[in-house]
Amino acid sequence: SRFEHGVLTINELEAQAEDNLRQSFTVVGLSNETEQFYDMLDDRFGYFNSKLNPHFEGNTHSSRIEDNAEEYDRCKKIYFSNETFRVSLKQQSPVLAVLERLFQVAVEVNKFQQHELDECSKSGAEEKS
Repeated sequence: SRFEHGVLTINELEAQAEDNLRQSFTVVGLSNETEQFYDMLDDRFGYFNSKLNPHFEGNTHSSRIEDNAEEYDRCKKIYFSNETFRVSLKQQSPVLAVLERLFQVAVEVNKFQQHELDECSKSGAEEKS
């Protein structure tokens, strides 16, 4: 990658990724809200209804396999309930800190896009009546 070869710094990559999230994607979906993502796609591209694909099924993340459920729950509890641990982890892994910041940007963009699509739907309904 450009980061591994020293072409871009991690800060430059983060800025580029943030700009891409804000400017380059018609729909930004969140992994924890897949149905909402498909609804947004359907709203954005009325002709495109991904729910009609009978062969598509979402998958559970591999870390959530039933055999590993206890470890998954333990890690989730440590990460979400221990602020000191989260800060320490992000200090030791700057890439993780970048990913967390970019996820927050994605959430912000997603909420804006949802609002935009809701407004467009309202305007379209008003014009038809």
